[in-house]
Amino acid sequence: MKNGAMDFIVIKNSLLSMYCDMRLLGEARLLFDESSDLDLISWNVMVSGYGKSGNLNAARYLFDEMPEKNLVSWGAMIDACVRGGDYVEALRLFSRSQCEGVRPDIVMLVSTLKACGHAGSIRQGYWIHLYIEQNKLGSSDKGSNVILSTALVDMYCRCGCIDAAFDVFDQVTNKDIVLWNAMIGGLAMHGHGRRALEIFGRMMETGVMPNESTYMGVMCACSHGGMVDEGIEIFESMKTRGVEPQREHYGCLVDLMGRAGRIRRAEEVLLSMPMEPQAEQWGALMSACRMHREFDVGVRAGRHLIELEPHDAGRYVMLANVYAGTGRWKEAMDVRREMEEKGVKKERGWSLIEWNGRVEEFVAGDWRHQQRRKIYEVVGEMERRLEKVGYVKDTSEMVIDMDGEEEKGVAMSHHSEKLAMAFAILNIGEGVIVRIVKNLRVCRDCHNYTKLVSKVYGREIVVRDRSRFHHFKEGFCSCNDYW
Repeated sequence: MKNGAMDFIVIKNSLLSMYCDMRLLGEARLLFDESSDLDLISWNVMVSGYGKSGNLNAARYLFDEMPEKNLVSWGAMIDACVRGGDYVEALRLFSRSQCEGVRPDIVMLVSTLKACGHAGSIRQGYWIHLYIEQNKLGSSDKGSNVILSTALVDMYCRCGCIDAAFDVFDQVTNKDIVLWNAMIGGLAMHGHGRRALEIFGRMMETGVMPNESTYMGVMCACSHGGMVDEGIEIFESMKTRGVEPQREHYGCLVDLMGRAGRIRRAEEVLLSMPMEPQAEQWGALMSACRMHREFDVGVRAGRHLIELEPHDAGRYVMLANVYAGTGRWKEAMDVRREMEEKGVKKERGWSLIEWNGRVEEFVAGDWRHQQRRKIYEVVGEMERRLEKVGYVKDTSEMVIDMDGEEEKGVAMSHHSEKLAMAFAILNIGEGVIVRIVKNLRVCRDCHNYTKLVSKVYGREIVVRDRSRFHHFKEGFCSCNDYW
């Protein structure tokens, strides 16, 4: 290739990179399509650009059309899937890359570990951890070592393996603030408030100063652990350490007080914030009202939420449940009609469970799975066994979905986590922890149901929902029935 042509390709790829960095994907695609001398770098830049901009479909189309692929190509597509929330596909792509003989680098491994964590794929995560150790990745570079260790800690925490996360964490001698925050945040997700405070204290002793994310993690840990006074004290200490509380910290304070039943005080904190509260902060108050059946404050919070996020179905569901929880069925149905009139659709629940090296996905009422008939047979058997020990369906949180009690009951029997548990009983041997990842907050009925399954079937079940981890064992849950 002549120097002039080579120079043109370099200039063209530089322009593509600039357009993609500036999120000018239309201009980048026009230049890409008009070029007759595309090289591998051109394709990689476009796949990466679409992935970083959130256009997963466009990234995948170009990836599939590439005449050849290299490590960067596979890494860019895996990263695009992670950014787009398609964690199962990211793991499939990683497996395909291994079949193609691609040796992953640190960038690809970090992206894949994120996918493992979000999908609950502990087996794949273990494999990557072993691969890192066997190939001594990051051992000669302190920065790379911390990056990989942080990704491993986050993965283990998200998969419910808190002890494994601690093992990785303790082996790192040059911990940075991001790694400290990952460990504190992981403990918070699991409700280990005391241990999170201990790690926070260790961090301060080493001279690493906390930042905004640190305080978020510590306050969440206090909230999930029921340590109200400690959480308030930590919030008040932020300014003395030069960290100005943001909306998220006030939201944690509201959640902390609300979980403890101090609903009126939590509302006062929210209304006295130096900035306007947003949906996340009103949502924290709303959750507390739902749990403690605080009607008046709950309705006010619910109305604020719907005003701020009129197209979020979850906000209507929460308000309807507050009404239903106090027997105000007319108002609950009014909320349902309001939701329908605005064309708001409720997000469909799904659950993930890893088995035999694959991540299985279940959707509420789904009949697509190849073991569907056996799964639904087990669901029926589970329900009959639980009813013998006193299980009664709690349909109080289904006013948005169904009209009749019988219709509600049938739908509740087929919630995604119940299908996942039935699959686990069919396929996962006794003594092995069942790990389920759910996209929505677990409902009251499924929470009670899973507690009974853990007792009747003698299974330890770990469920990660939108809010936190639930460790079910012998009929009890680590959240103490508050989530």
